[in-house]
Amino acid sequence: MIGELDEKKREALHASWVKVNQDFGSIFTSLLPGTMAKLEPPEGQTFLAGLEVKVQCLPMALHALCLTPQCKIDVVTST
Repeated sequence: MIGELDEKKREALHASWVKVNQDFGSIFTSLLPGTMAKLEPPEGQTFLAGLEVKVQCLPMALHALCLTPQCKIDVVTST
């Protein structure tokens, strides 16, 4: 019985994560064109361990985040 409840909980959490992840990515892209965002579990873990926000954006989108003249963003690219 406990195993069944754990499985139902896992399925419900997974379905919620999938839906929230889709909506989050869509809203983020709408607010900041040229960006992409998603919720992912930490490396080597499952979604049950928690979620991290992963954001990918073009340099021009980063500058849209700067709201003050003192704001400075360093763009780091990976190869």
